[in-house]
Amino acid sequence: MTNTIIKSVNKLDERDFEVELEVKNGKTSKIEKVRVNTILMAIGRDPNPSSYAAEKAGIELDSVSLKIMGRSGERERTNVDHIYAVGDVVLGVPELMPVAQKSGKLLAHRLSLRLSKSGEPQASTKIDEKTILAHYSTDYNLIPTTVFSPTEYSFVGLSEEEAERKYGKDDIEVYHRETTPL
Repeated sequence: MTNTIIKSVNKLDERDFEVELEVKNGKTSKIEKVRVNTILMAIGRDPNPSSYAAEKAGIELDSVSLKIMGRSGERERTNVDHIYAVGDVVLGVPELMPVAQKSGKLLAHRLSLRLSKSGEPQASTKIDEKTILAHYSTDYNLIPTTVFSPTEYSFVGLSEEEAERKYGKDDIEVYHRETTPL
């Protein structure tokens, strides 16, 4: 549903929600109420914080880009403990659909490991928080980057300058490889 803003969500039952929508059509708008069992929002590349009520929810946004500020140790988690964001809307995350897909899958694994259906930590799973984050978090430093130009260029990981700053010039090795394009 394009040009639609969620005004409110009321939980009626375990998997039953009433959503109040403001549908804009040019200069006019109307309010609709729909009943759903799942809510999925895709907001596109340009964040529109008013469409997902970021201010009302207390979500911290970057003042310039209006993207959601994630946590340093868990980028998809907002400053509000129970609210997560995945993909282009998160500050500092590559704007790539496969990255958002993988991040969403890893987030789902983290959440399922943390909580059982009842909301209590799973007794049968003896995985501590540090291990969960280590094994089920997206490492955004290892996303391949490619520039498609007459001279094609790509890399994975930190740039040479970033690696030197992080590890020191004597503690890094740089490999260059040239391939013939198909």
